Amino acid sequence: SYDEATDLRTVHLNFTYAGFEWSTMWFEADTVSWSITPEIPPLAPDGRHYVRHVGAFGTSSWEFSVVFRGANRVAFGVAAAHFDATPTVREIKSYLPDWAAKTALICVMLDFEV
Repeated sequence: SYDEATDLRTVHLNFTYAGFEWSTMWFEADTVSWSITPEIPPLAPDGRHYVRHVGAFGTSSWEFSVVFRGANRVAFGVAAAHFDATPTVREIKSYLPDWAAKTALICVMLDFEV
């Protein structure tokens, strides 16, 4: 949602997954606040903010809220590794040759704007 009076835009994201998952999200924006820490850390050398998440056994989602200055759309990127903890990943891995490393399967990489 965007508030013209304050020139602030609030975005709520909800990520769902099955089993063990490691993900990284990145974005570039004038960030005012977010739901992870009270203060926003400095930007990475490439000018982006990075958020990492590790999903453990028994969890299936994580939420992230962020407030940006300005009405412009913000581009996000997400990459996730899903480990051998779901029937789908186990089935996909069963098709790989014996010599292939089967520790994790990267099955999500996407870019989107909000």
